[in-house]
Amino acid sequence: MRFEKVEKEYYFSGCEKCTVNCCERFKFIPLILEDFKEVYKFFPIFFSFFEDGIVPVIELGEDKCRYFKDNRCEIYEFRPPGCKTYPIIPYFDEILVDISCPAVGCKGEFLVNKEKINPKFFHKRIENLTKKREKTLTLTNSIKNDLIFFKKNVLDLYIYPKNTDNKYLKLHQKSIKAFYELPNT
Repeated sequence: MRFEKVEKEYYFSGCEKCTVNCCERFKFIPLILEDFKEVYKFFPIFFSFFEDGIVPVIELGEDKCRYFKDNRCEIYEFRPPGCKTYPIIPYFDEILVDISCPAVGCKGEFLVNKEKINPKFFHKRIENLTKKREKTLTLTNSIKNDLIFFKKNVLDLYIYPKNTDNKYLKLHQKSIKAFYELPNT
């Protein structure tokens, strides 16, 4: 993957003829709190330690996205926000484009420029992302001492095992229960 800050106009020629299969390239997608409601029914939400704090992530699958079958997404309308915006990557309040995506270039339909994003690739999570990310880190860093190791994949994955009234942590726990048996704590 090669990310480039949006300084010019980019176009997108489509996924139909692509052989890269992004759904097989990515194992995890980072989240912000508002993403939890969209993803908890379809993907387990974990926490992982990064340089800048504890980041919630969804595990797409062990070797590829669990919903990528016969070269198509079985939950296309309900896919995670990171999938909806790809190859556009919101990074704090900057917009990046994955220029390693073979469909990104100077042909096809308009994708993005400095002023606007094609509505097909826009997601509300992009607006004020820095503030949303700070809110996420505030919550996740406040629970870091209560997280327990759950499993290792490409990342060390942690869960929050305690009873809680926090709506985001409840969605996290529901997502884990849907896919895994929780340890007794």
